[in-house]
Amino acid sequence: MGIFEAIVLAIVEGIAEVMPVSANGHLAVMSSLLQVNTETFTPYYTDLLQFGVMGAILYLYWKRFTKVDTSGFYKKLLFGSLPAIVFFVLFSGFANRYLLTYRAIAFTLIMGGVFFLFIDFIFRDSERSIKRISRVTSGNALVVGLWQVLGIVPGLGRTAAAIFGGLQQGMTRTMATEFAFFVSVPTLFFLGVYKVISAMISNPAVLRENASTLAI
Repeated sequence: MGIFEAIVLAIVEGIAEVMPVSANGHLAVMSSLLQVNTETFTPYYTDLLQFGVMGAILYLYWKRFTKVDTSGFYKKLLFGSLPAIVFFVLFSGFANRYLLTYRAIAFTLIMGGVFFLFIDFIFRDSERSIKRISRVTSGNALVVGLWQVLGIVPGLGRTAAAIFGGLQQGMTRTMATEFAFFVSVPTLFFLGVYKVISAMISNPAVLRENASTLAI
């Protein structure tokens, strides 16, 4: 993988990870178009790109993450991220082996788009009264976390699933989107650490040889 391919993939990750589309699905397609999908380093690289997105979200919401916790904010982040972390560790291998195909990705991308077209109708009975993080309960956060588990399916998208969960729990569109960003930080951090440790165990040489590309 050259520097050009690395930068293109990083841009795709930066856009897709925080949008209600699948970052994994778009990265898989773009890797194929750039003809780097068969390289040993590519899956490690696309996995570790999440650290860059996490850093961007922390920069944007730094004051929110560091202010005094008066509304159980950190507890809500834990409830919102734990289900996805547990399910990823247990089932990501299965998902990547059987669901990371171009046909499956195309199908889930299309279905996710159709779902968004009718999302207001689907959740029409939701009150949409939760406008502030202080009104999000631990139960709301846990349900969003369970929805986020759907993001393990390549092509669906973790952020989209979290937004669906927020809307279903009665959050406004803005609050659902912000909460999806909030829970993405601990989720991406722990999954990123897990992937780094796994890569260091399975193939440490490929990380050392491509350290400069990872930094870029």
